[in-house]
Amino acid sequence: MTLPHFGSRTQRIEVHFLWRMTDMSLTIQPRILCVDDELFILNALNRHLRSRGEVITTPSASEALEILSRQTIDLIITDMRMPEMSGLELLKRVKDMELQNNPGQILLTGNSEVQDTQEMLITVGANNILRKPWVKEELVSAVDQLLKARLTGL
Repeated sequence: MTLPHFGSRTQRIEVHFLWRMTDMSLTIQPRILCVDDELFILNALNRHLRSRGEVITTPSASEALEILSRQTIDLIITDMRMPEMSGLELLKRVKDMELQNNPGQILLTGNSEVQDTQEMLITVGANNILRKPWVKEELVSAVDQLLKARLTGL
């Protein structure tokens, strides 16, 4: 399909945009914020989850809080142990932010004391905990369940 020619470039762009909007369905991808101080973990999370939505990565918990203040995030995946701020502290601060949309939360831990971590999760309201190294299918399943719950309002 060729587009009609208009006088200005702006008009051509607007017409092209309208044509594409009527030709294609508009889909909005969920935003997944991954926080870990280890870059290879962030890269692995991005690789595993990019088919599930827009993956935003940061090695800094304070930067994650800035992102949350500027953007709507549907899911946070954070490491338990980071030098600047623990994952639990990050999730407590997220809870204190009283965001309009409450993002789902997954905590990653290499810690063998999962029982203690699970008890702490209850206080911050996290939805899931996964042990490092995670099994890809378990990670993807946990993400899918939380995103589905957000979409259906459960």
